[in-house]
Amino acid sequence: DRLAARTVTLSWPEATLPDGTPVDGYRVTRRVDGGAAVELPACAGTTRACTDPSVPVGTLTYAVTAAVGPWTRT
Repeated sequence: DRLAARTVTLSWPEATLPDGTPVDGYRVTRRVDGGAAVELPACAGTTRACTDPSVPVGTLTYAVTAAVGPWTRT
């Protein structure tokens, strides 16, 4: 039997520019077992916390990227 999927709750500190201005938002990606990065749209934007539901079993790596100005999603 496969293990049931898990839920992971993420949070991170606020990022600011050198002058103290908050960044425009965040982009969060997840890798499982070193595979390709998968963007988590529910975690994007100005929030600094989110839940990643139904996480597959494996070694997880999350990356939070602060954004200044718009970015293009692919």
